[in-house]
Amino acid sequence: MQGAISSDECETLSQALEHAWEIFLRAKRLDRHNLDISKPTLLYGILEAFKEGERHARRLAIRAVASFDRFEPIVRHHRGWSSHAETLTDEPSRKAVR
Repeated sequence: MQGAISSDECETLSQALEHAWEIFLRAKRLDRHNLDISKPTLLYGILEAFKEGERHARRLAIRAVASFDRFEPIVRHHRGWSSHAETLTDEPSRKAVR
């Protein structure tokens, strides 16, 4: 994307994310391993298709869901998120108090 986007384009992107989320849920793609990364990954896919010139909300959504497996590792890498929830610990932080 170059420059600012218009309010109409923002609305299109918002609608695309709503459609993508509905499609993703109906396809039963949401699981405990991608719960925290699903919407950011769908948005990434939408923005990539938008950069390529797509402006139709439903087509943006379909492309985002179709590209989810390709973009999930990229989004995880950029966000610094682990690929599995099991790597999270319940141990409290042990910071020295002065």
